Formats: sequence, structure tokens, C-alpha cells
Amino acid sequence: MSGSSLTRCLRLVAAVAVVTAAAALLTGCEIAKPELPTFNTQLAVPLGDERLDIADIIGDEEYLVALQDGQLGFRVIGEPDTVALDFDLAADVEAQTLRSELVTFELEPAAPPAMAFTLGEIYPAANPLHGQDTPVPPFTFDLDGDPEDLADVTSATVAGGSIIVTVDNGLPVPVSSAVPGPQQLQIALVDPADGSTVVLLPVTREIPPLSQARLTADLSGITLPGQLAVQLNGGSPGSGGTPVTVDAQAELGVAVTFDALLVDSAVAVIGAQQVHTNCDIDLPADYGVLQAVFADGSFIVDSVNELAIPCRAELVWPHVFTAAGDTLRVAVDLAANSSGQALVDFTGCTVQAPTSTPLSTLRADVRVTSPGSGGQSVAVVSGQGVSCNVAASRLVFDRVTGTFPRFDFDLDPVDEIIDLPDELEGLTLQRATLTLSVSNTSGAVGWADLILTGTSAAGAVATLDVQHALAANTVTRIVLDETNSGIVDFLNNLPTRITLTGQVQAGGDGTIGTVGPGDRVAIDWEIISPVEVVIEGSQLYGDPESPDLDDDTRDLILNHALGARVQLQILNHLPVAIRTRLLFSTDTLTIKTEPVLSIGPVNVASGNIDPDNGQVVTGRNSTPTIALDHDEILVLATPNLYALLEVILPTTDGEVVRVMTSDYVTVGGLIRLDVEVSDEDD
Repeated sequence: MSGSSLTRCLRLVAAVAVVTAAAALLTGCEIAKPELPTFNTQLAVPLGDERLDIADIIGDEEYLVALQDGQLGFRVIGEPDTVALDFDLAADVEAQTLRSELVTFELEPAAPPAMAFTLGEIYPAANPLHGQDTPVPPFTFDLDGDPEDLADVTSATVAGGSIIVTVDNGLPVPVSSAVPGPQQLQIALVDPADGSTVVLLPVTREIPPLSQARLTADLSGITLPGQLAVQLNGGSPGSGGTPVTVDAQAELGVAVTFDALLVDSAVAVIGAQQVHTNCDIDLPADYGVLQAVFADGSFIVDSVNELAIPCRAELVWPHVFTAAGDTLRVAVDLAANSSGQALVDFTGCTVQAPTSTPLSTLRADVRVTSPGSGGQSVAVVSGQGVSCNVAASRLVFDRVTGTFPRFDFDLDPVDEIIDLPDELEGLTLQRATLTLSVSNTSGAVGWADLILTGTSAAGAVATLDVQHALAANTVTRIVLDETNSGIVDFLNNLPTRITLTGQVQAGGDGTIGTVGPGDRVAIDWEIISPVEVVIEGSQLYGDPESPDLDDDTRDLILNHALGARVQLQILNHLPVAIRTRLLFSTDTLTIKTEPVLSIGPVNVASGNIDPDNGQVVTGRNSTPTIALDHDEILVLATPNLYALLEVILPTTDGEVVRVMTSDYVTVGGLIRLDVEVSDEDD
């Protein structure tokens, strides 16, 4: 019973008593014979109704709720926890030098003009015999050709290639011999500047009349001068005694050509050149990129041309595309023996792997091209080239799709402080559900390893471990109940603080996903337990209320009350038996434990319960009468008195009961006071 109902009752008692006393004094004929100085009377004071609703308890308690089916429930909604998935999406580009060199390069000098020597020059005795048929005796010769320019060459050191000399014998007699000796033809190519022999080619067979011989020599390691002269030294066996027609103008021709000349160095007219190399830029460590967008990053390329010919250095990233969809490339035009600079900006560009195999590096093709020397002789040496110096920088990705290493992210502990309802004391919960909603905003699958730690008011600790896979770009709902977890034991520890800790993992194992800055995992959790309980002894209380009796009322009780009986009307619509008491005290802090007056207890059986669903169908009525002695009556006149209704729930001996929000207890009735009235009272 609440204090407000008790107040109404006592005030009504006081009012009725005062009215009755006044009537007795003024019109005593209605109560007793006028001649008597005193008389007794009985007052019946209605108590009104005090109702203790489970639904009202919910309104006063943060953690008690009405479930969808109307059942009483215990609910805790945890403080959300969020962990930022700070993936390392940056690649540090180390300073490096990309170099394209001319190791050897092609040289295509024009062949010197063919040279020819007449029979009359070779064998002067043939001149007077011109046109005659006569035997020609053996003879020897030693001839020097005129110096001839090697077009576009001043000098060249040959790394590879050959010289081809063709001897065309138009004479009427053979030349050279297979046998070494004075008649074996030796062809020498000499440097006219100093007379040194550049190439010596022996003709090791006889060349018949009107026939050719083709001689080849390797020029590797030979330095070609800008001019060459041909020297012929050898002879002819003659006609062997056979008459031949002597033609003093018949010629012995010599032609020189070059084949596939590669030179280490040259002072010459240089033709078009092209050199190719490549370099790699590491992507973020252990990442395999199928597609990625750069958020920021650039670097400077300083290029140096060591060659005496103009060059163009072009860097091409075949797997990086600009916002317009073009392949990322940057070019630097370099004059001969000069330097230049270019900025490579990756911001906004996209990396796209050409196949389903992720990229671990970004390859850059370095192409150095030159139009040549433009007809001018220049000095070029192998080992010279173009250097591209890449400055150290940092490339940052916005989003990356591919494989990436495993990252572990620790949750900051979050505490949920719980002011447990007093009504849970003495109850043992039977069912409960923990629902965790884990929102993963990244495009990577992950794993949650969470720990809920519950600490009771007495310091007892219970833990609940939760492990579950996390899908990408979605909310994963994890539901634990009494069938698959220890949630019930966790709650029956009656935690006053629940702490969420743990770790979220993402990446690893070669799985493909998409990650970026701002990705996070947010964890919300909720515990709901229907109050299907085993009661081990519990109490429910109303609120302390003051009867607020005035002085006249208290005087009437103190001086005129002879006796009192409380006739109660109790309706129990709870699924358990109850005991009720009315407690009185001047101290609201100790009224539950040290009341100055206790009316009761009164036992009332449980309501009538449907065996199929455990719900109360109809309430149980009880109409007990409780007598108050003189001392108990006097307590009611105590100044500053408070009253409190107590409903005691005894143990159910292990039996589970189901409490609904529609359950309640009502207490009403009468207080019957025996009052002595005297005509001497004012």
C-alpha cells in the first residue's frame, strides 16, 4: 500500500471521528442517553485501493521494459563502440636513378667507292701486247689505291660487325695462288694518315679470269679511320704458256662494304637511336592491387643527357591511368649535353591490374629516343646515356581493391554502468538474448573477437566471449542466447558494470576486398531477458508517503481510540504467492529494515495460472482482518510518520514463473476504530 492511500485513510478516520464526537456533544440523543457523561462508538473508515502494477515498476526503472508479448523484460543497451580501420594505404617511393645507356650503337657508314686496276697498271709489259694473242708469263705486282673517305665517319671503335671485300678479276689470266708466296694476293686496308694497316685479307685461292672472290673479316676491336686506302700485293701465274688475247684495259676490281657495324665510340654522324629500360615502384607492403585510386602523391624526375645528341626521355606507367582514361606518361626533351625536369603527379589517377593477378609493384617503362646528330659529326662513347633521377616521395591511396595483409585493431574499452532494479534481487533469470550489431563499412571481410566483462556490486566478475566473422559492407548481427552461450549465467551475476573490449581483424589469407580511409567497425549491443525466473526471495516496495495528520486528529487517536482492526481486501494477480505488510516509521531510510510499526504479514496465494503459457488468468482474492493493540494504535498519531507498502515474493523452490507487465497487486479495505467520546471533550 502506498503512503498516499494510507494518508487518505487516516484523514478519513480523523474526519469521521471529529464529526462523530461533535455530534455526540451536540445531539447526544442519537448516540446514547444524554444523561451519560461518556460513551463508546465504532467508526468504519474505508481505506481506498492501493494498486502495485508491474507496469508502474517499469516506468520507474530504466532497465525494465515491456516486451512485445506483454511480458516483463530486463534490457540493457550498451554504449556503442567504434574502431577506425586505419589501413596503411601509403607507399614510400625511395630515391632512385633510372639510367639508359648506349652500350653499343649502330653505325652505317657509306662504303668507299669501288677501286679498279687495269692489266696495263698491274703488268706494264702488257701494254705493247695489247690486242695480241700471246702467252702471258707469271708476274707480281704491288699497287696502292687512292685514299677514299668513309662517309660520315671521322673515327669509330668497332664492337662488332664485319668488312666484306669483293675481288672481281676481269683480267685474261688468273690472280693469286692457293700456295703462300709472292703470287698469293694480299689485300690491305690502310689508314692513309699513318700508313698503318687496318685490315689484312689474304686471298688463299686462285681467282680464275672473269671470276670473283668474296672475303670477310671481323672488325671487332678495330678503330676505323675517316679514310681508307686499298693496297694490293700479289701476282699471277700467267697463262701457263697458252696464248691469250691481251687486253691492257681489262681491270682487277676491289669493292669494300661494311656489315652490321656496332661501335663503342665514334666521331661520326649519328643516326636515330632508341634505348629502353624499366623500373618498379613498390606498392604498400604486402598489398596486391587489382584497382586503386591515388588520393595524393607526386615526385620530381631530374633528367640528365650525357650524349652529344638531343634526346627525349619518356616515362610510361602502363597500368596507371589519368582521370581522363589516358595512360600516365611524362616526357622530358633534352638538348645535347643538357638536363631537364618533370613533375609526375599521381593524384586522381587509377591503378588497374591488366589481369586477375594483383599487382605488387608499379612498373614504369623508360624510353630514350634520339633523332641523331642531324648530319653533323659528334663524339659518342658507349656508357654515355640519359639518367632520370626520381626524388623520394610518398604516394597515398584513397581506396584499394585487392589483397592486403592482416590488420588487428583493438577496441577502446567502453563501460556501461547499470543501476540494477531492486526488483531483480533474489531472482534467477532463465532466458536471455545478447544481440550484437557489428557494422563494417569497409569492403573487406573480417573477424570480431569481443569480450563482455560483467562486474557485480560485490566485485564478482563474469565474462562472455564472442567470436564471429564479419561480412564486408554490411551489418553483421550476432545473436547469443541460453542455448548457445553463457549469457544467462552472465546476467545472474547481476552486473552493475559491463565492459566491452576486444579486437577486430581485417585482411590476410589472400582474400580480396576494398578498403579506404574512413573505414570503421561500429559495435552496438543489447541484452534482453524476459523475466522468466526462479524466485529465491524478493521484495517489492511502494514509495514512502506521509499520512500528514493534523494535531486534532492525532489527539483523537491518542486520547480516545480504544481499539482498531484492519480489514483488508487483497487481490493478487502475480504468478507467485505473496506476503504483504504495511510498514510505518519516521525515518524513510530505515523504514524497510527498522519500522516502528508493521501491520501483517498477510499471505495471499498466487493468481490462477494457465498451465500452457504460465500467465495469470484471474487474480486471487484474500480478505484478512488484523487487530491492532493499544500501542500500535498510538503509533498512528506519531508526528512526521511515513507509511510504506511491502510485497514479499517468497522462494518458488526452483519453479520458473513468468511475469507479465499486466500483473499487479491491489490492497484495499477498512480500518475499524473503537472511540470513547466524553461530553467533557471540547
